[in-house]
Formats: sequence, C-alpha cells, structure tokens
Amino acid sequence: MSRKPTDNPFSGLLICGRCGRAVTVRKRRGGIPVNYVCNKYNQQGCIKDDIREGWGCNPHRVDFEYLNKTAVDYIRQFTEEEDLKGKIFQKLMSERRKTDSAEILRTLKNREKQLKKQINTLYDDRLNGILPDFLFSERSASIKKELESISKQLERHSDEDDEPNIDNLLQKMYADGISSEGINMLFGKILVYEPFEIEPQVMHDYDIDERSFRLLRDEGGLLFVQRRQWNTILH
Repeated sequence: MSRKPTDNPFSGLLICGRCGRAVTVRKRRGGIPVNYVCNKYNQQGCIKDDIREGWGCNPHRVDFEYLNKTAVDYIRQFTEEEDLKGKIFQKLMSERRKTDSAEILRTLKNREKQLKKQINTLYDDRLNGILPDFLFSERSASIKKELESISKQLERHSDEDDEPNIDNLLQKMYADGISSEGINMLFGKILVYEPFEIEPQVMHDYDIDERSFRLLRDEGGLLFVQRRQWNTILH
C-alpha cells in the first residue's frame, strides 16, 4: 500500500479517553506523522489537581505506525470473512440512520461552543493585560486548529451516505493505503486509554465484552468505535 507523504488518515478521529480532548499529531518526519499526544497534555502538561482542579492530562501517546498497523489488522477482518461481510452489510442496510450521528453531532457542537468561549476569554485577557501576546498567539492558534477540525467533522457527519455498501467502503480503504475518507466512513472515533482510566459505563455504551474491557482497563489501548454498531457481530 502506498501513502502520500502528507497523509494523516486519523485526523480528527483520535480522542483522549480521560479528558475527551483530541489526540493530535505531536511530531512529523517528512510530512508523515510520527506520533500523537493528547491535546490537553500538549497545552497544559501533566495532571496537577493539587494545584488546579482539572488541569492537565496524561500523554496518551500513540505511535503512528502502531496505530496504522492496528487499524489495518482490524479492518482486515471485514475482507477475509465473506460471511462476516454479508452480515455487516445486512446490518448496515437495516439500521440506516439511527442515533449515532445525532449523538456525535451534539458532542461536536458542544465542544465547538466551549472552544469559542475559550477564544473570547483569551481576547479579553489580552485586552486587559493579563495574557502576553506570545501566549495569546500560541493558545489561540491551538484552539483555532481544533475548531477547524471540528468544522470538518460537522460537515462530514452532515453528508453521510444513506445506503452504504461494505465492499465500496473496503475498496476505498485499500486504494491508496488507509485514507482519511475511507477510515472515517467506517469509524466514528478512536478512543485512547492509558491503564486504569476506562470507566465501566464505557463497556455498556459501546457494547464491549468483559475480556476486552479488562484488557483496556489493565493495559490501556485503543477502542475503535464503529460508525454504526457492528460490535455484536465482531465479538
């Protein structure tokens, strides 16, 4: 599989399982992502609840090559089992549009509202002499970048296909390596957990089996959340 040097197929998909913020590219090499970290950790550093409640987060560092390989292995299940592909297609056609998209849109809009409020606060702090210009520029640039990502996600969720075809989805996935368009058609988000962060409610929210939940709880890892709930088929 080939890949364009600037390709970042997981843009906007990685979410920190602890704080809910985006997990974004921290380092690139030749235009290709090397790793990702939690955006809150990137801005505020490690957790300092003893100094300020809710400040900072854990790194939630994800290696790009590991993420890419894990995604490919996960998706390969769809291509190697014809019976599984048939069941998934039937489920896609029977479910059509349900509550998933509405929930994602609501979450994105709430986050967009929070970020716009943060921008306004930064402007006020700068005008009142509380925030130096260099800090204003750094923090506002980060917030604007996240707003741009949310805007793209909102547009994407508003234009979902009514009748998806599993073979077409998979062809898109493998045409030029994992593409952003292809992976976003299959997955709504990828939650990143460090050990002992995942809450029991997540097991029910995403229909995770007990063994997988314990593994995520004890070791941390990635939870691929499918755009439509196929979890019961994949177990």
